[in-house]
Amino acid sequence: DDPVTAEIKNLSITGMLVSVDSDAQIAVGASVTLGEGDTTAVCTVTHVHPLPGTDIKDLGLHIQDMSDRFCRGLHESVAALRADHSRLLEPWSSTGAVDGETVEQPDTDG
Repeated sequence: DDPVTAEIKNLSITGMLVSVDSDAQIAVGASVTLGEGDTTAVCTVTHVHPLPGTDIKDLGLHIQDMSDRFCRGLHESVAALRADHSRLLEPWSSTGAVDGETVEQPDTDG
């Protein structure tokens, strides 16, 4: 079978990471394994800057929200991958940025 056009029979999220760096930048990433035998690994990372003045106790809520949005987007992307295997070649991020690009949240403070 052609591995590109073969039906995706098995899918597993093999790892998910949420981290916050010294600039309070949140990074969410996951490794997704598609297929059986020879697998295709899809690794996606997205970054968000919490709004200026965000209290540290609210950071957990930011991370949870990012994780939820990331997971929803990931599942949507997986559904799209099942329908269109060429999407495997495209970088994806829940914020609309490609891998390595940073998306800044608008400053809604006051």
